[in-house]
Amino acid sequence: MFYAYFPVVNKETIKILTSIYGYKSSFWELWQQRKAEYFKAIKIEKHLLTIPMVSFEQYSNLADDKSAFGKIAIDSLWVQSNTQNKAVYEKLLLSHRYFSVGFQLYDDVKDFARDVRRGQFNWAVYQLQQKVDFAEAQHEPNTLHKYLFVKGVGQDLLKEAIVQFEKAKAVVTELNIPSGWLQTIEQMISTIQSYLETTEGYLAVLKTTLALKKERNTAPFFNFSAVKEESIHKGLDFIEQDFRQHYAELKHTMYLGNAEGFENTCQVHTSDTFQRALLDDCLYTIAQRYRLPITSFFEEEYHYFMERINPEVGAWQYFPSVQEIAPDIDDLAQIMQFFIHIGKKDEIAKHCQKAIDTAINSRTCANGGIETWILPKHNLTPLQQKQQYFNESKWGTGPDVEVVANFLYVLYLYDPKAYLSVIQKGISYLFSQQKEEGYWESRWYYGNYYGTYVCVRLLQCFGEQYTNQIQRAVNYIKTHLPTEPLSIALALLTLKTVGLNTDETAIILQEQLLTTQNILGGWEAMNFIKPKVYEPYKSETLTTAYALKALCF
Repeated sequence: MFYAYFPVVNKETIKILTSIYGYKSSFWELWQQRKAEYFKAIKIEKHLLTIPMVSFEQYSNLADDKSAFGKIAIDSLWVQSNTQNKAVYEKLLLSHRYFSVGFQLYDDVKDFARDVRRGQFNWAVYQLQQKVDFAEAQHEPNTLHKYLFVKGVGQDLLKEAIVQFEKAKAVVTELNIPSGWLQTIEQMISTIQSYLETTEGYLAVLKTTLALKKERNTAPFFNFSAVKEESIHKGLDFIEQDFRQHYAELKHTMYLGNAEGFENTCQVHTSDTFQRALLDDCLYTIAQRYRLPITSFFEEEYHYFMERINPEVGAWQYFPSVQEIAPDIDDLAQIMQFFIHIGKKDEIAKHCQKAIDTAINSRTCANGGIETWILPKHNLTPLQQKQQYFNESKWGTGPDVEVVANFLYVLYLYDPKAYLSVIQKGISYLFSQQKEEGYWESRWYYGNYYGTYVCVRLLQCFGEQYTNQIQRAVNYIKTHLPTEPLSIALALLTLKTVGLNTDETAIILQEQLLTTQNILGGWEAMNFIKPKVYEPYKSETLTTAYALKALCF
């Protein structure tokens, strides 16, 4: 913890301390004691690497000695009090010891991979060696780091760290003295609890995903034998393999736990409602290109979506099992597009009109943007109030450029005359958000190409009316060629949307896209949706679908 402090103590520091305590103060005896503890820790740490068995007491002593510099602060206060209240002094040192052990445990879990590489003693490494043969894992730090949590070692050490911090807190609480030290301890407990929950959440998500892949779907996929182009046929075959697993790879699974304020019957949530709508949009393009018999397949998809609609709102939630997440206009827009594609526009008026009206009448902003979440502005129910709180505190209310563009696009497909004023005002908002370089930045999607694609797709509906904005976006793509497959597909789709199929840049992007197809027929999963920081959603199935759509458009 305080491993490198003693070597950097310079003469100036000694002068300052001497001016405070003088040469003959008992402080210097304590100083020498702490200095000795620190250097002893260096030797002990090296020694522990050479012995087969290490006790927790030995480890605790090491942690205590490594943090010797911290004890000097307590020593100095005691000396300044004329060595009064020795009982308080000793309790503070005991609290500091527990704190140091707890912090070292936490630090060892966090620094596991680094210490494996460096060959430094680490209690987490030592404990995992009792359960895993490092040689079988070829001593690979990242692989061993996964084992740390799969085997439960990391979680156990984090829980023990909390126990040590609780002991530190109990000791100082007995003193009944207002102290920032108590706040520091509580902050560490909170930090580790959050880290532990995130870790356990990750494992729960992993287990759920593995369980999903074991299921087998015997329902019929659509017949694509008419597709003779090898790359397209292999890509569809790849998608069908995930279909056979009930789209286990396509699904988005997240851990949204109680510690973050979520109150649901379970803490692991899985959904593919939005992903299926995106996928079906891509499959529709492919089916149109090759005139594939897809009607029956899409009819089953229609029923799938209708089983998941929130009938009170007339729209869909990204995670139906999370009550704190309101229905949103992005899900609504994507599924409306699907209904229009398959000739079920009448179902929109029957089931979704309330949601459309709520979004437009209650959530349209002065700048023409429309907020993402479908909630009334006034007279919210208790559940809607909770959803609004989460929107404001966690997700953001919007408007979000790419979501607005997607919604306006489906309004144009649905009833361009009825919604012309809404669309035009919304387009003014989109113009205000176009970056100087020509692209649109997304809130919910990685990269600059998805937002640019959906904005250009909307503007293209109006012919030459918005040529300037479209050309700026095209120029951006031509001067910023993407290199990863999902962005390549989205950039290529943008160019093809405005009729640039034979443009030199489009040809280059198409060739690049074909070269990135893997041997199984799919394309690599790339970060796509960003629901939470550092928790991206990505999917091989969806990247493959967009790649095929771009190639067939």
